[in-house]
Amino acid sequence: MLAGQDNPGPVVISAVSGTAGVGKTALALHWAHQVRHRFPDGQLYVNLRGFDPSGAVMGATDALRGFLESLGVAAESVPAGLAAQAALYRTLLAGRRMLVVLDNARDAEQVRALLPGSPGCLVLVTSRNQLTGLLSAEGAQPMRLDPLPRSEARHLLVRRLGERRVMAELAAVEKIIERSAGLPLALAIVAARAAANPRFPLSALAAQLDQVAGSLDGFASTDAATDLRTVFSWSYAALEPGAARLFRLLALHAGPDISAAAAAGLASLPIRQARPLLAALCEAQLLMEHRPDRYIRHDLLQAYAAELVADHDDDAERAAAVTRVLGFYLATAWHTTPLLSPGERRMSLADDRWREGGWRPPDEAAALAWLDAERDNLLAAVHQAAGTPGVPERIAPQLAHALFGFYSIRPHWRDWAGVNRIALETAARIGDRAALAQATYDLGFVSWLRGSFDEARARYDQSVSIWRELGDRGGEAASLAGQGDVHRVLGTPEEAIARYEQSLAICRELGDLRGQTMSLGSLGVLYHGQGRSAEALECMRESLAIRDKLGDRRGQATSLSNLGGFYRREGRYEEALACFEQSLTMRREQGDRHGQGTSLAGLGATHREIGSPALALTYQHESAAIFRELADDQCLADSLRGVGVTLRLLGRVGEADEYEREASEISVRLGTPDSDPAAPAR
Repeated sequence: MLAGQDNPGPVVISAVSGTAGVGKTALALHWAHQVRHRFPDGQLYVNLRGFDPSGAVMGATDALRGFLESLGVAAESVPAGLAAQAALYRTLLAGRRMLVVLDNARDAEQVRALLPGSPGCLVLVTSRNQLTGLLSAEGAQPMRLDPLPRSEARHLLVRRLGERRVMAELAAVEKIIERSAGLPLALAIVAARAAANPRFPLSALAAQLDQVAGSLDGFASTDAATDLRTVFSWSYAALEPGAARLFRLLALHAGPDISAAAAAGLASLPIRQARPLLAALCEAQLLMEHRPDRYIRHDLLQAYAAELVADHDDDAERAAAVTRVLGFYLATAWHTTPLLSPGERRMSLADDRWREGGWRPPDEAAALAWLDAERDNLLAAVHQAAGTPGVPERIAPQLAHALFGFYSIRPHWRDWAGVNRIALETAARIGDRAALAQATYDLGFVSWLRGSFDEARARYDQSVSIWRELGDRGGEAASLAGQGDVHRVLGTPEEAIARYEQSLAICRELGDLRGQTMSLGSLGVLYHGQGRSAEALECMRESLAIRDKLGDRRGQATSLSNLGGFYRREGRYEEALACFEQSLTMRREQGDRHGQGTSLAGLGATHREIGSPALALTYQHESAAIFRELADDQCLADSLRGVGVTLRLLGRVGEADEYEREASEISVRLGTPDSDPAAPAR
């Protein structure tokens, strides 16, 4: 048996391998429970889904994100890159004695970034592969699990069913062990079936095994001599009809796990009726509640359920179930939009079929928590909506539109671009011009945020054309403002002002308050750059007043930051500091990392100008670190440039040269001119 860490020492890595169903996870969790007292600083567990039938293998970055959050790092503070995440993870584990369980790994490469770097920890890895790379390069201790010999298999059944019942039917027990091929998972399922039905003779279960003996499929996916499907069928047959139906339908859910609320939507049940069914599936070992109200199941059970739903539920029933669960995600995503983006015009694009239903979060914090928890499921839902026969294809672009507020706060750039590409392709295929225009605009916005300004300009130009073709003035105004953003960053302020003024005029005509704030804030900054101070201040104050009216806390923080920049350039430093400090406080409360970086840059520039370069440098370093973490190259270049200016004031010329050189290299790569290190935001 594996040894525990009685005394702090080198990191110990144990690699448990064996065929599917052999009990790797059960052994790891059982052992971890037994030795938890030896790891006073806690345990970490993750299912890496290395052999998930959908191919959705968990990446090291997602696993690290989960570990960091378990270690107390806020979701918005988790670094963006793998190297940064791994470094923070190892720093947090330094000096601790913890047990780390990496379950269902595909290969050695998948787990390397998840290994602690300091003594005192023990890592337990389970996999269907032998992980020879981990053995040779990392010095892992191998442990291979084989099917149980008869004596141990019999002992397992005695522990589950009691000695009296087992000894009373030894012949049947021997038959069960034989038909189960000694696999712990198969034996556990048989035992659960027998325990749930204490009046069933074991000989009846053995007879059922004999009746299905000779199946072409094995109990484990890698062993054709066994057949887990047969064992699963006993537990399935014991379910009451509602639980059996839910078991089948769960196979239609594309994400890595499912909440109780989403499962209820999938089955078209009130949640109070779905919960007992989920509990029944967990009791039958056909499902596992891995977090409160969130459920997963073994990949073999998922494959078995997929076979059942294909056999027992027709195409229309399956399509209806998928549509329901996608509708749940879409309706809830729409409900988050006014909380994250008050006054957002895209709510007018919401299809009436999916404006109702779902779950209504009570506030912004709850909305963000739901979106964070469902991130992988929402991404999978967009893919599923676009490619499932019988499911309304409009759900894919609708869901992409509804996630705009989330992705603009949580910059998961790759996910954001991916869902909008699917939305674009789907909208083009089904001829939905409005959805096509919105997806084109959203892709432009993502490109602008990522510093791909030529692509952003092309997307905005295309979206303007489509909106005009459709006569959608609100959409046209949004895309004109996007064009203004590109011209502002590329150093063509006259072109930017013209676009913002056109956008503002349309938004005033339509009464679009949120749209007005976007253009007003940017116009204020640009007017000030042209010496039009009175007009600039009027724009910024009007933007702040509208956002106050809308209750848009994030927008208020942005307006305050822009107003702080105005006061700084006017030499009104006390007012500037007050605005920047208030915006920073709000953004910290909101968990807005990008906004924090902007406010910190403003504070740094202001303190430098009032003669406090040492304090300025502290703020500027923090700002640059945030933008580096978020991989926002444009803002990073601006912050690095600000650090360089401050270092020169402190006489640290060599260091200043290094920061300014990096900033210039980034600007050359992006094709952008030098800009203010406390750049405005919309």
